[in-house]
Amino acid sequence: MQPEDSMQLPIICLTTKDGTVYGVGHTPSYPKHISKNPIYQEILKNEKSDSDCHVVNGIHEQPDGAMIEILTGMSLTQEELDLGVRAVTMVKIPNHEISSIKAGYVRGMPSTTEEE
Repeated sequence: MQPEDSMQLPIICLTTKDGTVYGVGHTPSYPKHISKNPIYQEILKNEKSDSDCHVVNGIHEQPDGAMIEILTGMSLTQEELDLGVRAVTMVKIPNHEISSIKAGYVRGMPSTTEEE
């Protein structure tokens, strides 16, 4: 295959060996043993993780791991949040901590229920 014929698919989901799941378009899913850690609780509180803006925006492949781009409300006022402003938190995941990566496109599936 020639380099001009190759195609790089976007990464849509990354799972770490400790069970953390980063899915594009979703809030990061931390395992119970991590989410109960007081340090993580403080970080999540500061990032306003309970708000609807705490979401994985992108996963970027790096030679030695992956960079996770998370949109948060950290350090933003309520007025800024209401205007749609978001802060970006970057998380580096080294290759040795990655369990799996899903790359590709998400395809919408039609509903199987019939409307009356």
